[in-house]
Amino acid sequence: MSAATNSEVYARKPEPTDTPLFLAETLEIRTDTQDYYWKMPKESNYTSWLPHIKFNVDYGGSSRLRYKAEYFMPDGSPWYSETLEQKGTGTPYLIESEFVSDKDQGKAIVTPGTFGLKITNMKNNEVALQGKFKVIKYKPDNTDARYRNLVDFYVDQDWNLPIGYADLEDWSLGAATPLIRMWFKGGVKSEDLEARIYHNGQQLATTDDGGM
Repeated sequence: MSAATNSEVYARKPEPTDTPLFLAETLEIRTDTQDYYWKMPKESNYTSWLPHIKFNVDYGGSSRLRYKAEYFMPDGSPWYSETLEQKGTGTPYLIESEFVSDKDQGKAIVTPGTFGLKITNMKNNEVALQGKFKVIKYKPDNTDARYRNLVDFYVDQDWNLPIGYADLEDWSLGAATPLIRMWFKGGVKSEDLEARIYHNGQQLATTDDGGM
């Protein structure tokens, strides 16, 4: 923030630099499922999965961003690695797993568990993020019991529940709108929630009055 000569305060959007800034709060991990399993080619309705990730990078340089993701099995052994794609024409850039038709061959699995992930900047070998994600397996209610291997997998996102992200958006005309992002579990309706913004202990706005 910077103060103008007339004592008004304006928001100033930070300029991206030549050093890539990994935006960890934008990381999304999901399961990419198929209704077949490469190890059992003659058996249909056999669900397998691979991880699919994407995130944003704030970057003002001219050279192309290059990141890779390495995945590890629950016992810590290497699973596989992939080069991630850069998408978009301006910052923040979207970095995402490739969409390849036969990507599952030799890689997809049929078991849940807690898996390791390491994301590396390939240009300087700097580790942008390293951690774990938990995948849960379940049998959907509307599936035929005869197809015991027709299941579903999803990434447990409960670790997000206690975390809230504060940001600014809409930088037009020297102003910026506050943006708060957080996760809720269950059937929560937005009209049942109220958000308030304070400055020095004084309430400035509330969503109940359309102030945010």
